[in-house]
Amino acid sequence: MAELVAACPEVDRASVYRTSELFEKLGIIVRIPTGWKYRLELGEAFHEHHHHATCANCGASIALPEDPALEKATP
Repeated sequence: MAELVAACPEVDRASVYRTSELFEKLGIIVRIPTGWKYRLELGEAFHEHHHHATCANCGASIALPEDPALEKATP
């Protein structure tokens, strides 16, 4: 979110947050949890469904290859 706010310095920070919330409700973006924080990614309308693995130490996140077993796994 900080990158998005920084990329739009002429737009009020509250407007950026409200717009991202609206985009999330509309399915344009999805929130990817990364520990205490999160990152935003385009929704499935823009690319195929996938899962992520997030490093517990540094918070880096990677997309995982499609695997039917992941769909059946419970959190």
